[in-house]
Amino acid sequence: LNGVAVIPSQVNTTFVSSTNPGVTLSGTNVVVAPGTPVGNYILTYQICEVLNPANCDTAIVTVPVTAAAIDAVNDTIASTNGTNGNPNAGNVLTSNGNGPDTLNGAPATTSQVTISIVTPATPVSPGAPVPSVDPVTGQISIPANTPAGNYTITYQICEILNPTNCDTAVVTVPVSAATIVAND
Repeated sequence: LNGVAVIPSQVNTTFVSSTNPGVTLSGTNVVVAPGTPVGNYILTYQICEVLNPANCDTAIVTVPVTAAAIDAVNDTIASTNGTNGNPNAGNVLTSNGNGPDTLNGAPATTSQVTISIVTPATPVSPGAPVPSVDPVTGQISIPANTPAGNYTITYQICEILNPTNCDTAVVTVPVSAATIVAND
């Protein structure tokens, strides 16, 4: 104002417009609402002199919004007897020894991320059952009569709000053989 840095009490600051409704102004603070997608947004504001209210000028603020940190963590499931199987061996999103998958530092949920299978488990023989991950729930399942072996499944989680914000991890599923006891 008058060639000198503005003293807040000498001007009124008002919001004019924004290229995204999630980017607004509260007083003189730029506010980015939760759920605002990744992008570079423009916020236009106006300052008017308190002493001469018709003396105004507008300016813009470029507001870069970045994606939340996403981290798919490798999982190791407890060994399961392959003869019995286990339809509820664990969940890729929860802690399976190495911590949970996270979005923005908090445990990820199916309401925030999608799960896709990048590489399914490989059967030890053609047509044999293998452990799997349900891409809707993240549930790990080991079918009954799965041959013994160490199976790996590569999966990916992607943020629903920003679908290109993704990370991959591997779940290791050890399947053991049934105990055999030969009696005389």
